[in-house]
Amino acid sequence: LHITSIDFSYSAIKLQKDEYKDRCQNLIFTQMDVRNLQFKDGTFDVVIDKACLDAVICGDGKQNVDNMLSEIHRVLTPTGVYICLSHGTEKQRKKYLKNVNKYNWNRVKHPI
Repeated sequence: LHITSIDFSYSAIKLQKDEYKDRCQNLIFTQMDVRNLQFKDGTFDVVIDKACLDAVICGDGKQNVDNMLSEIHRVLTPTGVYICLSHGTEKQRKKYLKNVNKYNWNRVKHPI
């Protein structure tokens, strides 16, 4: 199992590297923009988004979300899974996720 964690913030990545350097050898932390991922196509079986969508929506909104989702789709394997954990309500997020059909994704909602 290999886990790669990205964040736009250099400080966040540095904190995570320091926190986990002696505990998780298979954990890689790298600074990166989710709208321009520096990974090959089909690199990941799973992408877990913990409030990244929320942060991107706070920026320029729709175009940034489209870029983010396109990049996530690109780096997923053909049978890969995108898991999005959001603090927003379904109503708030629906307009940003309505075009996910172009990626052939099945959308399943699990309220927490």
